[in-house]
Amino acid sequence: RIADGVYLRPFGFAQLRYTGNHRYAPDGGEDLTGAFNIPRVRLHLSGGVTEAVSFRLRLGASSGGQARFEQAFADLKLGHLT
Repeated sequence: RIADGVYLRPFGFAQLRYTGNHRYAPDGGEDLTGAFNIPRVRLHLSGGVTEAVSFRLRLGASSGGQARFEQAFADLKLGHLT
């Protein structure tokens, strides 16, 4: 919490993948190639400005490195209505 009713909760995740290829070479030997890659990363930000106003944002990036704005939500509470 930053102040009364004002808060920010960041969280996220990264998806990691290892790909391996084991094969026999034509000369009778063996060959192994492998690599890690990150196909997806997401950052979530949820917070509130006052007790009645809150928000959620989701940002993502794909394996090509393109970052994008994926979702945004705002909540307004007025008495029993949201």
